[in-house]
Amino acid sequence: MGDEMSLTLVTAPTVYPLDISEVAEHLRMSETESVARLFDLNRLITDATGFVEDYTWRALITQTWDYFLDAWPSERYIVVPKPLLQSVTGVYYTEDDEAEVEFTDVAVDSNSQPGRVILEHDYLWPSVTLTPANPIRIRFVAGYGDEGSDVPPRIKQAMLLHIAQNYTGEPHKVNYIDPIESILRNYRIKNWQYDS
Repeated sequence: MGDEMSLTLVTAPTVYPLDISEVAEHLRMSETESVARLFDLNRLITDATGFVEDYTWRALITQTWDYFLDAWPSERYIVVPKPLLQSVTGVYYTEDDEAEVEFTDVAVDSNSQPGRVILEHDYLWPSVTLTPANPIRIRFVAGYGDEGSDVPPRIKQAMLLHIAQNYTGEPHKVNYIDPIESILRNYRIKNWQYDS
């Protein structure tokens, strides 16, 4: 893989893993109170989603990304970030002073986590002079599914704990094993870019 990569969100999810009613029930809020605190609850859901996706390096609800590389890898595959990988729309590259070209001699491994784009048998990565900035683009779709119900219950449980902790303003305790991280550790994918 090239030394540098970058990601650009193309299509964001249209829903969140949790809805207001699930959060209100977890916080033991009445319907009147949940309506009155709608803005706060939406913010808490957004924050919890971002925290889980950042911590696990996963996509939760279906979303489309462009993944850019500076060079072709030395391996016969490219690891695609943000599992679960649903599909790869296309692999493209740009030669110096040329239009973007689609590279089709690849297969998609969506069973691995993270997923991979793999060279077909008897093919090599294109041997061309690439444009200097982000010459390789992989467009992919990731996430557990289109609905909150597609997200694993344990991940949703961690989100609810995150929301409750932030709703009550409970400070993080020293020498306390955070149950949120304890749950999410099983879902965490190593972020190879930053070696963490």
